[in-house]
Amino acid sequence: MSSPEHDLTALLRKLLAEGAYGLTLRTGEHPVIHSDKGSHFIEGTCPTSEDILSLVRRITKSRHMRELRERGVVSFMHTFESHFQLLGGARMEKDQIRLELRRMTGQPDGTAANGSQPTPSDLDRITAGYLREQIEGL
Repeated sequence: MSSPEHDLTALLRKLLAEGAYGLTLRTGEHPVIHSDKGSHFIEGTCPTSEDILSLVRRITKSRHMRELRERGVVSFMHTFESHFQLLGGARMEKDQIRLELRRMTGQPDGTAANGSQPTPSDLDRITAGYLREQIEGL
């Protein structure tokens, strides 16, 4: 039997391969997929806080986990399976966690239209607004 972390990783892999541009995970709620067809729930098991934390641990650095524990909110950039550039944000409050993952726009592999990779300053500028707004609503 696979672990919940593996299930969430497999779900993320499948959704990105099918062209989705985002995923929202909240403790005890069905995952939400974001695509050109709109946003909708994915039926199945609702992730626990530990399930979501395991995924966050897998796709972030230790300093991001420390920031999440200390401040309750973190934003980050991650290259998922050497192919998809993701922007992420997580908010933790008591036993509730919300994780927002969005594929970088531009090329399907996440590069910008001019072929450049996003820089940390790009991440700061982008996540300062959009992801922080998204994770505030926990």
